[in-house]
Amino acid sequence: MKWCSMYKRIIIILTLSISFITLSAQMRVFDDLRDINFIKTEHFNLAYKADLYKTACDIAKIAEAEYDVLVSIMKTKPFPRINILITDQADLPNGFATTVMDMTINIYLTNPGPDFIVKHKHWVEFVLLHEMTHILNMSTTQPSCLKYFNNTLLYLPNSFMPMWVLEGITVYNESTILNGRLYDTNYEAFLRAMILDDKTFSIHRAADSHNRRWPYGNLGYLYGGYIIDEYVNNNTDISEFNNINPLTCFPVGTCFPDIMTRIRTGYFPSDMLHMALYKAQIRSDELIKNIVPNDRIALTFNGGKNSNPVIINGELFYNQYSEYQSDMFVSYNNGNPIVHFYTSSTNNYSYNENTDKMYFDYIDAKNNVNYFYDIYEYDFETGNLALLNNTLRGMLPVVLDDETLVFVRNSYDSHFIIIYDLNNQMPVDSMLFDKSYRFYDLNINKEGIILAGVYREGGYADIALIDVSKKTLNFITSSRNTDFAPKWSSMHDGFYFIGDYDGINKVYFYSFSDSSAYSVYKSYYNVMDYAIDEENNIIYVEDLSGDGYNIYRSKLLRDDIPMKPDFVEYTPYYPMMKSDIDISTPTAYFPFLHYSSAGMYYILPFIGQGNSGTYLSMSGLNNNSDITLGTGYSISVNPFTVYFNDDSSYLYDYALSLNLHYLYYNPDLYLYTSFINDSSDIKPDYNEAGLQFVKQFASYAETWGYSLSLSAGFDSSYMAGPYLTLNHSTLDGGIKSIIPSSGTYSSLSIYSYYNDLYSDINYGAILDLSYYNYLFNNNSYYIKLHAEYDNDSSIFIMGENPLSFNLPVLLKHSLFLPVAIDDTTGFLDFSYAQIGTEIPLAYPGMGLPFSWLASTSIQLDYISAGFNCYYLYSFDKAYNNILLNSHLSASIAVGGMTIAKPTVGINYLLNEKRFSLDFYLSF
Repeated sequence: MKWCSMYKRIIIILTLSISFITLSAQMRVFDDLRDINFIKTEHFNLAYKADLYKTACDIAKIAEAEYDVLVSIMKTKPFPRINILITDQADLPNGFATTVMDMTINIYLTNPGPDFIVKHKHWVEFVLLHEMTHILNMSTTQPSCLKYFNNTLLYLPNSFMPMWVLEGITVYNESTILNGRLYDTNYEAFLRAMILDDKTFSIHRAADSHNRRWPYGNLGYLYGGYIIDEYVNNNTDISEFNNINPLTCFPVGTCFPDIMTRIRTGYFPSDMLHMALYKAQIRSDELIKNIVPNDRIALTFNGGKNSNPVIINGELFYNQYSEYQSDMFVSYNNGNPIVHFYTSSTNNYSYNENTDKMYFDYIDAKNNVNYFYDIYEYDFETGNLALLNNTLRGMLPVVLDDETLVFVRNSYDSHFIIIYDLNNQMPVDSMLFDKSYRFYDLNINKEGIILAGVYREGGYADIALIDVSKKTLNFITSSRNTDFAPKWSSMHDGFYFIGDYDGINKVYFYSFSDSSAYSVYKSYYNVMDYAIDEENNIIYVEDLSGDGYNIYRSKLLRDDIPMKPDFVEYTPYYPMMKSDIDISTPTAYFPFLHYSSAGMYYILPFIGQGNSGTYLSMSGLNNNSDITLGTGYSISVNPFTVYFNDDSSYLYDYALSLNLHYLYYNPDLYLYTSFINDSSDIKPDYNEAGLQFVKQFASYAETWGYSLSLSAGFDSSYMAGPYLTLNHSTLDGGIKSIIPSSGTYSSLSIYSYYNDLYSDINYGAILDLSYYNYLFNNNSYYIKLHAEYDNDSSIFIMGENPLSFNLPVLLKHSLFLPVAIDDTTGFLDFSYAQIGTEIPLAYPGMGLPFSWLASTSIQLDYISAGFNCYYLYSFDKAYNNILLNSHLSASIAVGGMTIAKPTVGINYLLNEKRFSLDFYLSF
């Protein structure tokens, strides 16, 4: 049958697409495996770059010491060993923990800045304790023997608990064992701002990891830590939160966390939250009763994180926050911001009034592996934006003179002040500092003296003077208070800075004449940045509100009572370590041999109606080698289907695939094979093997890439590639970047195959063009065009039943197309051309509260609806038809990490006046 060849082509395309998406979506932790080494301790496997050997050994000693502490507190032990990936590939602090596939912790060797938490004494000690708490909590099973079924749904339900449980335990442990967020100035300010502005959220908002509204998805961390603290104050053992699920393979605690927490602990979490907020109210009242705040006038009102105020030629500029696209660098213009360019994670702007150019840092995403800052130049006269060469990992630029720039370059073990030649775009000199230092802020005066905000291990965040010409650094402040964001005064002998001496961030003026500090801006909230117009005695601040950070204007009010900052002599800090441990000899990193797991497998039953009657499909079983870049494999059986005929006989089919990959950006290489067995003869048995090359390129303005595949299949015919896909995008791709989210995406695929059965060569092409743009708030419009051509094609007929339901509604049912189009010898298909606006009924991540019994982790996130019109055309049959399709869906957060999406869809074929009704559920 001729439709068989079409089906085989579809199989090739789907297999190529799935193998590309599945394998390339793995977390790429290392960008080059040639120098990756591997050591073992009693409880850990550590993977690291060869030049990090000493650091890896130190981390191993910290890990073993923290393991002993946490196991005694959490009253559980993970199985099997824990992998620790040590990376120095980012200028942003981060880390993650997962119990999926392997129990794995990733640590970025990058200290956070004062906007996160700076009082922690040692970043690795802090983040490792946080992530290891995740491992112990998420790997606990009921009964405990189920943990030996690692990487199955029997093992994972603790990962699906509400975020206030998952993150609350980690925040509590990090704060009580070390100096964590519960005692951090900025964290307390979040609660205080919510209370003062009457913007507190109910607990169900802290259950959802997909909540993107202020405070930036951190509500689970914020509420969770204080909730767990209240439970402990009420004599609840923290280990109880490992066991909310009475039976791990039936996760009642995931669907009914409030009820199960009440049964396990005796208290509803909402009651604990109420108590935590009540205590925060008391602390806030005590803190602000002696503060007389500056009057402030809001200049922005959208909340989120409006940031980086700067005065240029008497005009205010700042980063305007946008939830749905990249932030924008704007000039204020009396409440009507003028956009100059799109921006991202930016620390500093420095303006050169002689050249009318500005320099700033921001992060671009390189191959989804490295997240480094670069320095950019913006010309106000021309509007041109240009990357400065040789500034990778450059941060905090300041202008020394018309030809020279100074910036910071941080790495895991050394930190430099770089002197940079603007004319030749290259570094010409530097100052080196050891790993206990990290720079947060630079500000330079006309004499070339730099004020720097500096972090030192042990929890010191202080201000120092740096003389570039003499290559000296001298600290002005030194204490466990957080001092940052220093800026020179142009009219007085001193500088301004932010300090949290009273448990709240204020702006101070430091006078060199008497070595005293005078407050110039006070609020009940939490200022994080500022710009000062001394001529007009005005300060512009990035200050907190109940909606996030906004830009405010205020008068400079100098307090008459001086404050003498304490100067405490710096003492080095040594984290907890277990020195008497055995560390194996370093070995080369081979994922197959050292870092592969049993993968993950799960079974989901689908019940539906097909040509052969009722069928039961179980999907799917997977086995993956590792989550890192490098050599690996993936084996999957998906699906396994049993058909039950009317005569009570049954048939079965299944698909088996094997993927080998080598991800190295050279390009990435995939070798895949698949086998389809079908005893029902609904589809042909099929064998296939192929080779695929994938390469992605990125710049600050766009991304593009290619995928080239060669494949062969064997049954009654033989087919071979090539199959080439080219893609190009100017979209943000979900990562904050200088690229706006508005933009275009295009993809062109060209394929060919040889059909031995008919002794001919077939070919075709698929083209996708998409344009996206934002109107306002969360409204957007888009235009999509999909065109497809094949010189010899047919459509596989699924059946004739016009109305179908799927039970238990886990399988989307396809529309049944008419027989008239099945044996066409060619087609030209403009599958869809859509123009429309997407208007969700509520903000994604906030949504409409939806509760089921007492469970607040089930939340109606947002509702969406869609309508499509498809035109079907066949050359040889002169057949044409119109397919109308509409759907209505709701997204429901079930637990902290899972979204359920029930959808109702109606398909209608106009000529036949037939419709099918689909009701399906996806996770």
